[in-house]
Amino acid sequence: MTSTRDILCIGAGYVGGPSMAMIAYMCPHCKVTVVDVDPARIAQWNSDDLPIYEPGLEEIVKSCLISVSMYFRSASLG
Repeated sequence: MTSTRDILCIGAGYVGGPSMAMIAYMCPHCKVTVVDVDPARIAQWNSDDLPIYEPGLEEIVKSCLISVSMYFRSASLG
């Protein structure tokens, strides 16, 4: 029996976005949420135009977003 785990990452930059994409991809029982204060960056992660390039990353992110194991959300300070 596998339990669901919630993982939260603060920061959707060069480390947070790809790292959390790999965790969501390799651990489909986990719900991974990535938050960032920059709404434009979050919009890019949720689009076909990712803010960074790594070979294979686009396919992994798309797969995780479709399977609903990964979410990118905007967070405000304050």
